[in-house]
Amino acid sequence: MYNGVVGLRDLAGRKGKEMNGYVAFYKNQRKEVYAETAYAAQQEAARQFRARKAYEVHVILAEKNGEQVVHVADF
Repeated sequence: MYNGVVGLRDLAGRKGKEMNGYVAFYKNQRKEVYAETAYAAQQEAARQFRARKAYEVHVILAEKNGEQVVHVADF
């Protein structure tokens, strides 16, 4: 059943244009997750990390509509 969240292993042909790529971090670990929203990506990453609290998992947008997203610190 499709719930709006796809891990990299489940990606086989299901990644649509509405799916964005996120990089998730938790306790010095890193994973890439595809989801429709940042919240959905955080929940999926927490499940993959087996984190007790999903709010301890940080996600950053890395890909939107198939294009790489670049974050720039403008000070």
